[in-house]
Amino acid sequence: NMDTFMTAFKQIGATIKNRAEATQFARDLGVITSEVVANAWVTEAEQDYTDTKVRKMSDRFFSVIGLNFFTKFTREFAAGMGVQFILKHAKNEFNNPRSERYLKELGLTAAEVTAWEKGGRKLTTPEGKKVAKGLQRFVESSILRPNAAERPVWASDPHWALVWQLKSFLYAYTKVITGGVFREALNRRNE
Repeated sequence: NMDTFMTAFKQIGATIKNRAEATQFARDLGVITSEVVANAWVTEAEQDYTDTKVRKMSDRFFSVIGLNFFTKFTREFAAGMGVQFILKHAKNEFNNPRSERYLKELGLTAAEVTAWEKGGRKLTTPEGKKVAKGLQRFVESSILRPNAAERPVWASDPHWALVWQLKSFLYAYTKVITGGVFREALNRRNE
């Protein structure tokens, strides 16, 4: 709906305006690290077979084309959207019958989110630790990051690694996004 789009646009602006704050929050949640792009494109097991010079070249390549920036920014944005999402569903001002389920899928309850909010949004409290885990889950499920579990066996063969890099995001999109839409449709039908 339009309200969700407006929230997203506001969050993009907030992420851009308060970049240092957004970056620190995402780091506190553990959803960005200095190796975030390397892990998104090449798993650690695959890097064991990659020459050190090639690894350095790929790291430089990802920086030059802006993929490092884009990946970090999208994770920072997703963390901020996650906060908006859990607060909206904890308050449930419009009596959304799915709010409780949405929070439950993130391992949270409305009372925990409300206590976290009233406690100053600290991630060190018991509620804060649960919220941090829920937000991590939200970010990881919001961002496409193809991994070994999301690929066919032939893609693990080093000879086909380059071909797979070109297909991995399409495969992950189909599995995560299309699959997510299908799962949500089933949940709503059952409700």
